[in-house]
Amino acid sequence: MNDKIDFGTIGIKIGDTIIFEPAQVEYKVGSGAGVPGNGGTLIQWESGVLRSIKSATRVLMGKDFNEESDLFSLWTFEDHTLRELHEKNQRSKIKRI
Repeated sequence: MNDKIDFGTIGIKIGDTIIFEPAQVEYKVGSGAGVPGNGGTLIQWESGVLRSIKSATRVLMGKDFNEESDLFSLWTFEDHTLRELHEKNQRSKIKRI
């Protein structure tokens, strides 16, 4: 899972809601315009603070967090994992879902 992935390659933008599935907790996307080249991986955390999706996953999972796991498979947007959306966009070159 070493390919470049961010909210731009996934096709989501600032204000979209993503869900951390293991805890069923929603967060708003805090970076990106939803197109490749304009992504980032920041989410709006508590009190409006921005936090990377990796850092947020680490906090949410606590001791169960594994640096080698595919964190993009743990988050969803409109019932699809972020990994699925990224791969779909890579295959079809869709810039915005």
